[in-house]
Amino acid sequence: MIDNLEKLIFAFEDQVFSISRDKVETWYGSTESLASLRDAKTWKTEVQSRLQDAEYVSDYVEKLVEQQEAL
Repeated sequence: MIDNLEKLIFAFEDQVFSISRDKVETWYGSTESLASLRDAKTWKTEVQSRLQDAEYVSDYVEKLVEQQEAL
């Protein structure tokens, strides 16, 4: 993750999705700093491999992603 990035915002015609760095850091906890995810092996085990688990992804989106109607 980019060191000074505080929030990602994805804006579409009808919806806006955002996720904050604080929430992502909390999700991964103290065992993994976001900077450690730059390592390919760590990325694969901590992020990529978990994307196959629909429950994990659903929980992540529910807890971390904010959704709004576009203006």
